[in-house]
Order: sequence, then C-alpha cells, then structure tokens
Amino acid sequence: MHRLDRDTSGLILFAKNENSHRYLSGLFQSRNIQKYYQALVHGIPHPEQGDIRQSISEHPIKKGRMIINKNGKPAHTAYKLLKTWNSFSLAELQLFTGRTHQIRVHLQYLGHPVLCDPLYGNESQLMLSSIKKHYKLSKHTLEERPILSRLALHASCLIFEDETGKPLEIRAALPKDMAATISQLDKQLG
Repeated sequence: MHRLDRDTSGLILFAKNENSHRYLSGLFQSRNIQKYYQALVHGIPHPEQGDIRQSISEHPIKKGRMIINKNGKPAHTAYKLLKTWNSFSLAELQLFTGRTHQIRVHLQYLGHPVLCDPLYGNESQLMLSSIKKHYKLSKHTLEERPILSRLALHASCLIFEDETGKPLEIRAALPKDMAATISQLDKQLG
C-alpha cells in the first residue's frame, strides 16, 4: 500500500484483497492514515518540536536525489525530540505528505541529517569509536565493526480506521541495530 526507502525498517501495510486495497488506497490518498517514524539524527534540533513545510523536487542533475525547491511539491513533516545526547537525538516524525525521501530531505534542511545517510548526510556507518572516549580495539580484534551501518530511520506507527470504523493503531518496536545504538549512546553520552 505504501513504500519505504531502502534501509528504512518498520511497518509496511499490505492489502489481502481488492476491497481492502481500494479502501486503504483511499485512506492514503485522502491522508486519513497517520504515519509516524523514529530517526536517530545528528545534533539537537531547536526547537525540540516543530513543523517543516518545505516543497521538494528532484535534483536537476543528481538522479535519485531530492532537494528543497519552492517550485516542488508541497511537503509537511512534524517532528518532536524523544531523547537527546551531546551530539545526537532520537526524533519522532509524523508525515502529512508522502514525498520521496521526505524525512531525509527535511532533516537535512534543518541541519540535522539522519545518521548513516550517505545521500543526505555525511557517513554510511556509525562506529563506536566516534562516540566513545578513549576507544581502543581489543587485542583479539583486527578491525572495528560499525554499531550501525544503515539508515537510522524506522516506520514505527500507523493509525487509521478500518472499514467498519474501528480505530487501529499498529506499532513496530525499534529494530535491534537502532536499539543497540541508543543503548550505546546512553552508556557513552547519557
């Protein structure tokens, strides 16, 4: 029924039959499904919650990349910080529109890109040595392994009414890699 960026974890909604597909498609088109994500981001956005309303269009030269452009399609993302550390934050984001790479582009616009986003950020993996003071490899380890090596973005919740009008709230817990990263941030920077 909807798509997630590659490397984004979390909920995805499937229709089991044509009637459900038609009903759910109508909910998405009329924006009657609330979509929430969680993201680990660089820095601490100020204010701690807000709305980003910036139009998005395709990059004129770089294929597959999106940019903020006043002549693009309107895009609206709300955010609020759930937790902060010295130089990182966990944010909850609500999408009101569904533009390609919307969260990633909007967070880059704020100056707080999603962790491990090589397209809109500045790295493709997060190493423990980048957050732990005085990090040393153990004598049996030849090379440091990343604690996170994919986009730190998770589709966490969908809220909508089913065909009978019954309210549904579907949640997906953070995946192990993001939970482990949060645990390390708590331990090292908390």
